[in-house]
Amino acid sequence: MPNKTNNAFIVLFLMTTALAVYGSAAVAGDGPGRLTGQQAIPANGRVTIPVIEVLFPGDAPRSTVDMSFFSNKLNAITFRNYWHTNSNGKYDPRTMVARHLSEDSSSAEKLNDAATRKEELIDIAETMLGDLIAQQELAPASLDSTGVSFMPDGWTDGLILIVPGLDGAAPVVPGNRGKKFFQKLSLGPFLAVGPETGKEEILKGFSRLLGLQSIGVDCTVCLSLCASTNDDLLILDAYSRMKAGWVDVLGLDGPPGTALILPSRTTGKIYRIGAGKEYFLIENRSPGKFTDIKIGEPGLAIYHVDENAATHGKRLDTWRPRVVNESPDASFPLQNNEVCRQSECLFREGDSFVPDYENQNAPSEHYHPLNSNYYSGEPSDIIIEDIDTKNHFPIIRAVIGYR
Repeated sequence: MPNKTNNAFIVLFLMTTALAVYGSAAVAGDGPGRLTGQQAIPANGRVTIPVIEVLFPGDAPRSTVDMSFFSNKLNAITFRNYWHTNSNGKYDPRTMVARHLSEDSSSAEKLNDAATRKEELIDIAETMLGDLIAQQELAPASLDSTGVSFMPDGWTDGLILIVPGLDGAAPVVPGNRGKKFFQKLSLGPFLAVGPETGKEEILKGFSRLLGLQSIGVDCTVCLSLCASTNDDLLILDAYSRMKAGWVDVLGLDGPPGTALILPSRTTGKIYRIGAGKEYFLIENRSPGKFTDIKIGEPGLAIYHVDENAATHGKRLDTWRPRVVNESPDASFPLQNNEVCRQSECLFREGDSFVPDYENQNAPSEHYHPLNSNYYSGEPSDIIIEDIDTKNHFPIIRAVIGYR
């Protein structure tokens, strides 16, 4: 029988002080464009993100983007609050909203041509920022307050352009094309959005500027931004937050024993079991006031991570993605092109996650049972059972370890 203890203080002390910590700081090179400010914007510290509504000559303002989303309030559904919540305050993007007229009458025509669209967006961004600096509406130092190394790096920390004629949200990476538009300051990656773009699309596009890996072509994680809608915003999955350096990851190794899993939303703690490139992440996930509002009662989110996941072009293997939510009912809705109900993605009383020693087959469209086996079908020996979400609220108690 597992060695259990009822002494909550001792277990909590051990879990917060003696367990190994993985990824408590950002790791250069983890995600796409995490190497330099030329390739991705910083995901740490307090930064200024200008939000500029672009007007062309003769056009009247017609954006339907909800500008209250950029109000900087922390007690509402706002751009700042979303990232502040995800990062547990480690990333604090303050927006500065402006409306600016483009004096180039040919801009609209160039944006309609796919061959010249990127270059024109870069020209517009550099011109707009330069003009706002010249008009003293923006301080140059505010545009580059931090970098991947936590110091100014000569690249802007982010920008959102609302541009007539565009649809959706398009991340733009100027690269070497990002010339120095003011003294030693160069244009870094930015987001161009159409005038009818919803909040969730803006956040998804911005997450790519931050270099977050799991927000890509395929959405394989029910409990993440990629599965959000405009009226139901979800915080990022534990893997993305780990790669951004926004959480502390505590290791759970050894024989099965009682673990007290702290709520990730308020403590920034998630948990890892398994070594190497294939492992499992666990978090205590609960509904918030502005995000995760429809996930139901608190429970354990279990993520199967394979950092060696193969890609087919830009697409991940459906049944062996980089990260996926394990489902208590083994439904895997996103893999089966079904509606993802976040309330059904958490493990609660009566649910368990254990290895299958009899059926050691790789998951596929026709075979995807619930077990803790690796993708090869080999049992991992990992168990998560005896889940108790009520008696230690907001802490969740469970028996976790290697059988």
